Amino acid sequence: MKILDDLIGALVLDAPSREVRVGRFWTAVWSRRCGLASTAGPRDHEHGARFVEDAGRLTGRGALELAKLAYSNSALEATIGLAAINSLLEVDEARCVELNAGDLLIERGRDKKVALIGHFPFVRALREAADRVRDCFPAAQAVPCDTRMKLDLTSWKRALASLERAIIRSTSAPNDEEVRDAVIQRFEYSYELSWKMLKRHLEQVVPDPGAIDQWSFQELMREAAERGLIPAVAPWIEYRHQRNMTAHVYDESHAKRVYESARSFIANAKALLAEVERRNVD
Repeated sequence: MKILDDLIGALVLDAPSREVRVGRFWTAVWSRRCGLASTAGPRDHEHGARFVEDAGRLTGRGALELAKLAYSNSALEATIGLAAINSLLEVDEARCVELNAGDLLIERGRDKKVALIGHFPFVRALREAADRVRDCFPAAQAVPCDTRMKLDLTSWKRALASLERAIIRSTSAPNDEEVRDAVIQRFEYSYELSWKMLKRHLEQVVPDPGAIDQWSFQELMREAAERGLIPAVAPWIEYRHQRNMTAHVYDESHAKRVYESARSFIANAKALLAEVERRNVD
């Protein structure tokens, strides 16, 4: 990320981190100075989860080393990284003046496009002055930021369309094993693409994207269900079971079961695609 490259590249002097403290709302790193950052992290803490890889062993490390945590996929590690950056910034206190941040943003953002991270009381006035305001985390509870990358759903759409065509063809030739096998092969590919695209979507909207790699498949689907992306977890567990079976066992009876799963899968996968597409950023 260029803005982080520029910030860290501008830091000249390093210093050991004398203290690192993470609070509910603020995180502080004390090196040359005390640097602050607004604490960002997971909403819930599950037993065994690790949001900071070297928690308890950060004090004494160079602040420049901690600053590189700003690149982390863990929101909490990134918070520590930003606080470390702030602890090393040169501040000419002689140039500091007491000024309301809202007034400054309204003055400099007038008729311009403004990206704002956080929830502030001056947002309404800023919207009236600026050409456009992108307000990330506009409410007390964090929501997806407008600056996310839009997912390319083209391959997913093509895969599901191909599977659907094969299923339609199979209904007119129920005894054609080659057509049935084509349905199964397209189901395998479409299933893999569907859950991976779902994972990519969740990585854009959950508070700690880095934690997703530690989730089980069932936890991934439970999160999707809680967010209204899928109506139920159980069908997707069954699709996964049938998909895995195709890699190990293949006989006539199993082929029929996988084929029936594919017929059920296409409707649920299309519904998931439609929901992800609806939420996909512009």
